[in-house]
Amino acid sequence: MGIGLEGRVAVVTGSAMGIGKAIASTLAQRGADVACWDVAEPALLETVKGIQDAGHRWENQGQSRCVKVSSVRVDVTNSIDVDRAVKRTIDDLGDVDILVNVAGGSLGAARGIDDLTEDDWDRVMALNLRAPFLTAKAFAGGMKRRRWGRIVNIASGAGRSYSRSRVIPYAAAKAGLLGFTRQLAVDLAPYGVNVNAVSPGAIASFPNSGWKQMPEAQQRAVLDTVASRRFGESAEIAGAVAFMVSDDASYIVGQTLGVDGGHWMF
Repeated sequence: MGIGLEGRVAVVTGSAMGIGKAIASTLAQRGADVACWDVAEPALLETVKGIQDAGHRWENQGQSRCVKVSSVRVDVTNSIDVDRAVKRTIDDLGDVDILVNVAGGSLGAARGIDDLTEDDWDRVMALNLRAPFLTAKAFAGGMKRRRWGRIVNIASGAGRSYSRSRVIPYAAAKAGLLGFTRQLAVDLAPYGVNVNAVSPGAIASFPNSGWKQMPEAQQRAVLDTVASRRFGESAEIAGAVAFMVSDDASYIVGQTLGVDGGHWMF
């Protein structure tokens, strides 16, 4: 038992920046070989370079080696692209033990119902709900055969209650992601594959989140709803994910871990 990930292979979607980048870096620091998946290739290469430059190592039976890291440009909403990325990842790093679905967002969709379009709805649903289904389906079979695996879906308080952004398809997709997480957990738990979700709150270091760019009075209004009275950081989400994919979380199944400073408590 332990939180070390030596010898494990992890895929992190949406790892070019923000929370995904922090998760990829943290898993590598814990000893996992990491495949960084994203559509934003220049930033993705920076993530990989940062991990490589850190020179993380792990030891096994007296031997030491550097953690391996690879980058794959992939549109996780496209099944053909996902299948290609799976093959490349396995060729580069070996069988995948850990999947962290981070890629998501509201994609500039209109707030409220009046200006919301079908295209808004479809794009946001595809990224936040279809993509985790495609990636989980791609890796679940191998995890079942090896009788060990971890899948963590990055959710949101928007899926547990409502979205402060007022983007309806984002809230709907994240709620669907939590239902998907629970049902997939029931399906895979008998095979030693644990599926859970981590639900971030107001994370200041999330790209384009705008929390710290708000006027001071608006920031105070947000923080008044957070018990710890501060914004979170991507590294705090990464630490929670690193625990959830470790052996120390072996009996945690189908749960949603809120990492939000005490904004939602249920």
